[in-house]
Amino acid sequence: MTTQSGNGADPAFISPVSEWFSNLLAQHMAPLEVLSGRIAAATRHSADGPLRLSLDDAEALVDLIDTALRESRLAIGHGFIAAPDVVDGRERYMLWLQRDAGVVKRLRLNFDTTDLDAYDYVNMDWYTKPINQRTSVLTGPYLDYAGADRLVVTVIAPIFVDDAVVGVVATDLIASELEAQIARQLRTIDAEVLVVNEDRAVIATNSPRWMPGERLRAHPRQDPDNFATVVPLESWTGWSLAVAVPIR
Repeated sequence: MTTQSGNGADPAFISPVSEWFSNLLAQHMAPLEVLSGRIAAATRHSADGPLRLSLDDAEALVDLIDTALRESRLAIGHGFIAAPDVVDGRERYMLWLQRDAGVVKRLRLNFDTTDLDAYDYVNMDWYTKPINQRTSVLTGPYLDYAGADRLVVTVIAPIFVDDAVVGVVATDLIASELEAQIARQLRTIDAEVLVVNEDRAVIATNSPRWMPGERLRAHPRQDPDNFATVVPLESWTGWSLAVAVPIR
């Protein structure tokens, strides 16, 4: 744990909150790790060299994805998004299931790259960032207009086989439910604190000084007049816990 700002020891509550947050993330990373493991195990080098995943093997993942969705309280979307031409016969391929009012159904988008209105994910930040950085990524909250049509936070992990890109696996979490869980944890702290992402958006807080979704004028790391201590919560997430300077 690295303190980004502040002039003294970290408050005693930071380590328990950081551990709680790590455990929360682990709950949602576990299904992604299982899914990516299944995909990696089924992916093979073709006769001409490039990686290939058969369409049958990709489609056989439906039950695994469906089960992960039904077992999660926060997740409303879960699935696999393939790198170009990895799935046999498909230039683009997405196996994405969504849960709405207890019903799980498959999301079907237009992937025809000759169509100007196609949903071409290969140039989208949520797809390219985990691959380029070769690490998991947490993005949002944002309005998922192409899918759930709700505010979501997405956890994304890249898949590599023999150092070649297979694609990514991801889970959409309901932003309001995630905020409520974090806020309940923050309310156990006898100090004004918030969780903020790299875009300066407030994820959750225990104080009426801020509202979830509010964008701060400066990231707490660059605002020592208002924040005494700023600590990253799992470096790959880009989220930080910030302790406010008391109002006098």
